[in-house]
Amino acid sequence: MHRDHCLMVLGMHRSGTSALTGVLRQSGLYLGAALDSAIPLNPTGLQEAPSVLHMHEDLLNANGGCWHAPPDRVTWGKLHCAVRDLFIESRIGTGLWGFKDPRTLLVIDGWIEVLPRWSAIGIFRAPQAVTRSLMARNGLEEAACHRLWHAYNSRLLRLHRLYDIPLIAFRSDAQCDPGRYRPGPDRYGADPGHRAAGRGHSQPRQRGGRGQRSGRPVGALAGFAGRGPCRGMSGSIPR
Repeated sequence: MHRDHCLMVLGMHRSGTSALTGVLRQSGLYLGAALDSAIPLNPTGLQEAPSVLHMHEDLLNANGGCWHAPPDRVTWGKLHCAVRDLFIESRIGTGLWGFKDPRTLLVIDGWIEVLPRWSAIGIFRAPQAVTRSLMARNGLEEAACHRLWHAYNSRLLRLHRLYDIPLIAFRSDAQCDPGRYRPGPDRYGADPGHRAAGRGHSQPRQRGGRGQRSGRPVGALAGFAGRGPCRGMSGSIPR
């Protein structure tokens, strides 16, 4: 019998997380009730659990921030922990389940400390593409978008290095080939039928996170992140 195992989809806003999560859902990942109605810029919906989305935003607010102004540190309150724990409890018996919310990158420590078995997959998009999208969708200033990209993706890169989380470079909805992800969520280290009992990826890796499956995307993300939040963000992700 397969043990319950959580797969978290990690990535910032406007970076392909919805497209990737939708494909993983079609491949068998259990999401439960999710926002899957078409909306402008997201034809397949956000693929997010409303309870997690609203809990995360309230958690950021309680720490003096929000999704577009990440706080330096996040302390989970009792109510936020209760919502999280009930959400995890509701997935008992579902086997391989997951969730996606870009805010997860800002609050992930509170998930890692309680999930019995988990894996993650990260996706990122070139900073200039994210900046254009956020400016058009949210009216944010260009410099603010650059800072936001750096805030989210520096966290993603850190998690990759700690836990060897595989990364995908996303170009656009039209170029995100679902066929690449059809083998299912187990391709990304979430195979509950073959993993020994324990906490899955919860123990940091010791080898620096240079996974063969994601070497070129890692180099691209590290290169972008190394430029800093407000310096030149031109260029494209290597093919």
